[in-house]
Amino acid sequence: MSGRYVHFAYDSYPPTPPSTFSNSSSLPSPGGPMTPPPLHYKHAPLPAVPCQLNPILAAPSAHNLHYNMTLPPSTVQFHPTVPHHIRDEPATYPHVPRMTITSRSLPWSITVTPSGKSVFVTVSDVFKAIYASLRVNMTSGEFAQLRSVDAQRQVNDAYRRRYRLIPNPSAYDEEKRQGLRRVDFLAAMHCFAGLSPTKQGPDVWELSVS
Repeated sequence: MSGRYVHFAYDSYPPTPPSTFSNSSSLPSPGGPMTPPPLHYKHAPLPAVPCQLNPILAAPSAHNLHYNMTLPPSTVQFHPTVPHHIRDEPATYPHVPRMTITSRSLPWSITVTPSGKSVFVTVSDVFKAIYASLRVNMTSGEFAQLRSVDAQRQVNDAYRRRYRLIPNPSAYDEEKRQGLRRVDFLAAMHCFAGLSPTKQGPDVWELSVS
């Protein structure tokens, strides 16, 4: 990859602020007067801890990785300065068990959940979920959402480019036979360009493409 590279400190997340719990209770003193029950006050809910994205996933990500989303996540290419264990790092801090990814280029959202024995979403889980979601075959109803003839042409062109890049003859024929997939909705903009926070909630992120 060309261009200026930016090195991030991947372990620079701020520590989680400690929570304060009270286990004390008012008990009657033996032989003494009963202690009146404590008054219950209504407290405003504590603000949620801001969710920070792993820097490797944050938009723009062009300097840190290259991922053509028409290909399996094993093909993600990271910049040499990125730690080898980056795939297993949490996708966010604090760790979350679920993420939702939206995109202005896609008419549906992508749900990310932990894979394997992990209890939180990892960087690898994000790429796996994106790939799996975009590999789903496009329905006629989804294709009909493309309002213009030009948009439909771009999707069809993306489909043809995708299967024509497959060198193996049998795999080529099989991919061609499968028809349009959701990734073709992205047309020529099928490279991962990072995630950005949204106003829809701390677990909802917007996918940028290039």
